[in-house]
Amino acid sequence: MSKQITVRAAGGHEFLALLPQLAGVPLRRSLVCVAFRGSTVIGVLRHDLPRRVADHPVLVSAVVGAVCRIEGAEGIIVTVYTEREYPRTAAAAERRLIDRLAARLEDAGFEVRDGFVVASTGWGSVADPLVPAGGRELALIDSAAAELPVLGELPADPSPITDRARAARLRRRLVALREQGSLEWLQRELGPQIDPIELVEGVLCEPVSTAAQGAWFAELSASAVFRDAIVLQIAFGAAVGEIALQGAAGRCEPFDDGPDGPMCDAESEGSEEFVSELYLGRTRLRPQTKRVEAGIGFVEQLLVDLPRAHRPGVHCVAGWLHWALGRGSRAGSHLDRALEIDPDHAMARLLDTYLGSGALPEWAFVREDEHRALQGGR
Repeated sequence: MSKQITVRAAGGHEFLALLPQLAGVPLRRSLVCVAFRGSTVIGVLRHDLPRRVADHPVLVSAVVGAVCRIEGAEGIIVTVYTEREYPRTAAAAERRLIDRLAARLEDAGFEVRDGFVVASTGWGSVADPLVPAGGRELALIDSAAAELPVLGELPADPSPITDRARAARLRRRLVALREQGSLEWLQRELGPQIDPIELVEGVLCEPVSTAAQGAWFAELSASAVFRDAIVLQIAFGAAVGEIALQGAAGRCEPFDDGPDGPMCDAESEGSEEFVSELYLGRTRLRPQTKRVEAGIGFVEQLLVDLPRAHRPGVHCVAGWLHWALGRGSRAGSHLDRALEIDPDHAMARLLDTYLGSGALPEWAFVREDEHRALQGGR
């Protein structure tokens, strides 16, 4: 949300050529809103395109709410990326989504400068009556992209490499953990890293983790209480991890969907509220990016080596960490994989619903000067 880029695109194809660089990720099945102050880009929002048209109203409400939080936004350009053919009529789902969103944005006081659809067969502006029935040629965008200056490398999808010997060592430790997982055995295997706080700090600092560390991390990630504490510790530091683990036995879940709602011990209500607000992104305190990147590197390598049945909890950790850095597509991919393995995995389902609703962390809207002030001027 901190990009300040002046756009001087001569046509829609030049803007669309630049858009993946503005968004910072490859764009597929996405709804993207670019916010302008004058001709300067001051914010880019990207959401996964819902699988069902019935979910469009929820997405529109989430997007409008997010745009309203971009300080100084005046004009908006909306773009829908779809894998379907270019929509030939105004009744097509993509066109109706843009119309619905544009109407809500205008009601909120923004100028909607244009709306584009980029499909598998062509592209076009919904405001252009001269667009051919099948859309304009995608080659126009590709040609413009080849001529535009590069603002920065798009992040490549991480591709950790598995190693059979390493994966076999991890499997043996997982079996041993289940069969011999006494405190004495864990102490011999892990030493002080039997403590979850020490374990997380260890895997963030060590370039190569051991099979015992990976097995214990996967085991802890299968527990909702430890998993929540792990992601918050990775993002915000060991002190927050300690707070998240306090009173673990009576801890309420941020996504408790029981009939009576969350149940918390009254003595820990203050810390529980603090933990839940962090977990849901309802704070302007940003995560520590270097720690989050290190955590992602560790868990994505671990996922490559883990047996499939042990992966859902670790996929939830990876999904939350990507979401914390604004990478909705990668977060969604991890949650999809968790649900492929275990369709009834409670945390994966609830995270998928929450993130899929368009929820964005509050820290995504913090200006750099405000962030420095929150960090005490560092």
